[in-house]
Amino acid sequence: MKRLIFIFLLSWAINSSAQTSMRFEWDSLPVFNSIEAAMKQPDKVYRLHLTKQKLELFPAEILNFPNLIELRLDKNKVDSIPANISVLTHLEYLDLSHNNLELVPKSLWNLSNLRYLNLADNILSDLSPLVAKCARIEELILYDNPLEEYPDQLGDLPVLRVLDLLHNNISYETQDRLRDLLPNCRVIMSAPCSCADGH
Repeated sequence: MKRLIFIFLLSWAINSSAQTSMRFEWDSLPVFNSIEAAMKQPDKVYRLHLTKQKLELFPAEILNFPNLIELRLDKNKVDSIPANISVLTHLEYLDLSHNNLELVPKSLWNLSNLRYLNLADNILSDLSPLVAKCARIEELILYDNPLEEYPDQLGDLPVLRVLDLLHNNISYETQDRLRDLLPNCRVIMSAPCSCADGH
């Protein structure tokens, strides 16, 4: 019995380690904190953190970093994302939270390597059914948005484990539907409202 327990614990530890290394395999790569520094060696930019830089526009220079894996543009005043963001084909981690986005381009959903996407605290009223194209996504953060629809295609995300919809107005019916669509996902929601979604 002890041998079986040991084998189980060893297997669990190996699997946990593998998942952790897969998720943070680029954690040791250097972080660039300015466009100016990044532009000096664009092919070596894997991680770009532009948090709280009072940006009102998405810096076009970002699209010149072909190997970008992690992009943080949170806590700025950006109100639009360029359609050609899809050129960032290696992107795995994208944080656009706490901006002024009313919509995201359809091309964003072509970023098929995304594992983490944060669009929280924007002004988004629409979540495209094209979200299903991001089949590798594990965490989708959408809290504090006036979303009016939650497409059934959310149920087509095979490895989604966290869907954060806190502080969004969501009806009883929609909350039940989301739980049914995502039985293996942690869906975080505030108490349901007797209202139309998003209102």
